[in-house]
Amino acid sequence: MAEKVKVGEILKEIIRRLNEIERRIRILEERNDKIEESQISLQREAMEKIDEVKLKLDRILDGIQRLKNDLKDLEERIERIEKDLENFVRREEFESLYNYVELFNPLKSKFVTREEVKRILEDLLEEKVKG
Repeated sequence: MAEKVKVGEILKEIIRRLNEIERRIRILEERNDKIEESQISLQREAMEKIDEVKLKLDRILDGIQRLKNDLKDLEERIERIEKDLENFVRREEFESLYNYVELFNPLKSKFVTREEVKRILEDLLEEKVKG
C-alpha cells in the first residue's frame, strides 16, 4: 500500500506538473498570439505609411516636373523676347531718326514755297539792277 501511495503521489505530482506546464504553455501561446497580432498591426501600419510616403513623393515629383516645364516655357519665352528685341530700334537710332523728322517737320521748320523763292530772287535781282 505504501507503494500505491507513492505511485498516487507521483501521479499527482506528475499531473500537477503537467497542469503547470500546460498553464505556462497557454500563457506563452497567448503572449505569442499578442506578439503576432502586434507584428501584423505594425506591418499593416508600416505598409500604410509607405503608401502615404509614395503618394507624397509622387506629388512632389509631379510638382518638380511642372516646375521644370514652367521653367522651360519661361526660357523659351525669354528667347523669343530677346529675338524680338533685336528687331527693335536702339535708342541712338531712334534719336537720330527723331532728329531728322524734327528737322523736316513742316510745323516747326520754316520752308519756303516756289513762289516765295521766285519773289526773293526777283527782289535780289532788282536790288542788283538798281544798285
